[in-house]
Amino acid sequence: MSSSPTLHSRLRVLVAKTFRASQLYSSMRTGRGESSGNLAEISNDVRAGVWYKVHAELQAGLNEALDLGSPAQVVTKVAQLKQHFEKMSSDAQHIIERGSERLVQSVHRQEFSTTFKASLELIKCKAKMQASRVIADELESILGSTRASSQVDSLFEQGTEEHAGQASNVIPLRRRVGR
Repeated sequence: MSSSPTLHSRLRVLVAKTFRASQLYSSMRTGRGESSGNLAEISNDVRAGVWYKVHAELQAGLNEALDLGSPAQVVTKVAQLKQHFEKMSSDAQHIIERGSERLVQSVHRQEFSTTFKASLELIKCKAKMQASRVIADELESILGSTRASSQVDSLFEQGTEEHAGQASNVIPLRRRVGR
């Protein structure tokens, strides 16, 4: 049996990490009591809220994947999750690009309440983009490890099947030790 972690074990570890991250983001939002109106606290609260939602979505998706029966279904679900988070990151990036232009225009018009509202929306989008990108990269890492280990396993199985019963110039250890 292989000593490398299985897809199932990697996903379990990621579920645990996601749960801890969600707890951290939740405590960041509720640990302060009433907001003092400090803009840094408001932006941190907004970011923590978005990170919490994104990680909760990941946790739900991973739990669904782990409930599936076959490894092929699990891999397919994880790949779908990765694509979902990549798209979420890409969409947020496009919103940030367009929103930045609107933000600059509202500053030039001295519409500071509009600027504040647009800034909060951009903070949300950037937090979503960052969290989604990190999650997509993590899922890609898991899928890449799974692909690599399954390729090595299949190559090993093919090699043993191809060479079973065939003469070779390689002396197996059993024969070498016996002589």
